[in-house]
Amino acid sequence: MKTQGIPYSNVKAKALMNNDVLEAYSVEKTEVEVQILPIKTKNTQKRTFTRSSS
Repeated sequence: MKTQGIPYSNVKAKALMNNDVLEAYSVEKTEVEVQILPIKTKNTQKRTFTRSSS
């Protein structure tokens, strides 16, 4: 008997139909976005390098 995979998008959609799961997902997604924001800001700043003469 051959097995067939289930697409992640289908699993996620079905899981998010549960209000408890949806709330937990939203909290985690927000926390990850807050952590990513400073990294993006830091990487966009111009850096100046100087070469010391020895």
